[in-house]
Amino acid sequence: MSDALTTFAGHLSEAVTLTARKKAIDSLIDMAFPLAMKVSGLDRTIGYGVSKDLMYGTTVLASSALLGEVELRLPKDHTIPRLGESIDLPVRVTGWNFALGRPILEIQGA
Repeated sequence: MSDALTTFAGHLSEAVTLTARKKAIDSLIDMAFPLAMKVSGLDRTIGYGVSKDLMYGTTVLASSALLGEVELRLPKDHTIPRLGESIDLPVRVTGWNFALGRPILEIQGA
């Protein structure tokens, strides 16, 4: 694990409030790293500010040991994982879902 991710993991474990958690996750914006996740839900990607490449693709709801609950946005042409499947992908943090208090991820290079 890189030094930045090790430092991040320490900050995240100390974060008590959602604001502190968001601040820790914001430190990873646009940083690419591999992330192991377990798929807990699937949804269609729509909404204000979603790029044309990701619009109407799939949003994978998953949990990871490092980030907790996450949203991974996949492009339309990407293979959709199954519920309960464990996946390990190169991702980058692109934002924060304020309503649900979890980071938004995209596949590196998407």
